Amino acid sequence: MSTQKALFLEKKFGDFVLGEAPRYNPGPGEVLVKILATALNPLEWLVQKYSLLVENYPAILGSDIAGEVDAVGEGVTDFQKGDRVFGQGHFLIDGRKAGFQQYALFPVSTTVKIPPNISFDEAAALPVAVIRSFVAFYIPPPFGLGLTLPTTPQGAAKYTGTPIAVIGGATSVGQAGATYVFDRDLSAESLKSEVDRVTTSQPLTILFDAVSNEESQKAGLGLLAPGGRLVTVLPLAINLKADDNKSVVSVTTGAASAVPANGKILADFWHNHIARLLESGDIKPNRVEVLPNGLAGIPEGLRRLETNQVSGVKLVVHPHETGA
Repeated sequence: MSTQKALFLEKKFGDFVLGEAPRYNPGPGEVLVKILATALNPLEWLVQKYSLLVENYPAILGSDIAGEVDAVGEGVTDFQKGDRVFGQGHFLIDGRKAGFQQYALFPVSTTVKIPPNISFDEAAALPVAVIRSFVAFYIPPPFGLGLTLPTTPQGAAKYTGTPIAVIGGATSVGQAGATYVFDRDLSAESLKSEVDRVTTSQPLTILFDAVSNEESQKAGLGLLAPGGRLVTVLPLAINLKADDNKSVVSVTTGAASAVPANGKILADFWHNHIARLLESGDIKPNRVEVLPNGLAGIPEGLRRLETNQVSGVKLVVHPHETGA
């Protein structure tokens, strides 16, 4: 059996080490992807440091993947060898579907063709960010806000003029045309004054907290009008007072997707809309920083994420640039 290079988390609380893994054969409904770019996420250093979620070791991590179809499994007709694709790896379920290696298996249900205006690096930065944002806004409670999908006739204009605030906004938020951008160093009191000033005609009722630490959650709740909803990407870190008349949705994409009805909503968006929205520019990828040394560059990249040395970019590696 032919092999490939992979980066293994060798044991609980262990180190990342380069090694060899089998080069997999796609089964029915799967494609084998030659990974040309994989992006790093904070979850990966959290798994290493706190032994979260992963039970079987040595483990291969990595969620954000882009590359070329290398082989297709039985019954696959929508993809062929050479197609440019991206998708979310499922390392918590199966290490063969993880990103920290040179080849991975993708189920066709979570595989998307990359539009011509998007690079492999940009595509690799998309899956986790897009899926989590989509779940936050459009999957029904208790997993998300349950807003009407903008891809439907009813949702296309429903929220025009509705103020939505983002704490910790990424480059793509600015590229998409944020109406107001506030200095991140403003005090909580000054920030509230600025937000109140620009939302006098329509109170702020939705706030997406992309940082979700104790400080940002406190600030977010303080900015919301009565009846407002705060969306966090990490569990609630503060006490929510009953008399605040505000609610919090903590996004857990895995739990949301496990509900069949939610999975269908997400699959429809993933297959029928995301490529079109990327090609039209309605969804814009984050800026990326490519790390040297392929898979061997991942540990240093995760260290930078852990120590808050990354801002406004997604760190990306090219697995096939891994040295001998």
